[in-house]
Amino acid sequence: MAGNDFRAERLTIANDAGWGEPIGQALAVYASGERTVLEHCRLLGNQDTLYTAKGRQYYKHCLIEGHVDFIFGAATAVFDRCEIRSLRQGYIAAPSTEERTLFGYVFLDCRLAGTAAEETVYLARPWRRFGQTLFVRTWMGAHIRREGWDNWRDPGNERTARFGEYGSSGAGAHLGLRAPWARLLSAEEAADLTPERIFSGPDGWVPTAGEDRSG
Repeated sequence: MAGNDFRAERLTIANDAGWGEPIGQALAVYASGERTVLEHCRLLGNQDTLYTAKGRQYYKHCLIEGHVDFIFGAATAVFDRCEIRSLRQGYIAAPSTEERTLFGYVFLDCRLAGTAAEETVYLARPWRRFGQTLFVRTWMGAHIRREGWDNWRDPGNERTARFGEYGSSGAGAHLGLRAPWARLLSAEEAADLTPERIFSGPDGWVPTAGEDRSG
């Protein structure tokens, strides 16, 4: 999906490579256009399922599954009430957000589920130094590790990666035990994380215009 203003609804996109035996990277979706919208879609794969290369991207009521870095890239992407399913141990997100980009990945009112064993999955690790991932009001299953965040074998990333959460719930919401270099957002900061605010730009794009956000 390299073109701008791409939109898909109620579509399943799957890469079944590795479903029997893990084989490494196998993309299901490559998205690099501006103003990409996927709604009520299923993105199924294993390692590196969704590559959000660049642009502004909005995923609403989607199911995304994988096991290693299965949401990754430099885009500004909002995941709104999505189910993020970890098949086995690994990492959910691997953002490569650029230093001057205000927002990377923002998960709003999502659900982290799957078949991974207890405490075997990290929320994110920084593919690039300034990678950003925020979870807001997210339900987290027992498969989420108590420290939550990984530095990708580089302690220097702990000074630059922009990781945080607010209002997490479920067995995986070990807020008092998270890696000390990640942040707990304030209620005011969380309230400001809306698609309208995150996607604000000179073109005035608002992906939720005309939609009912209560459903």
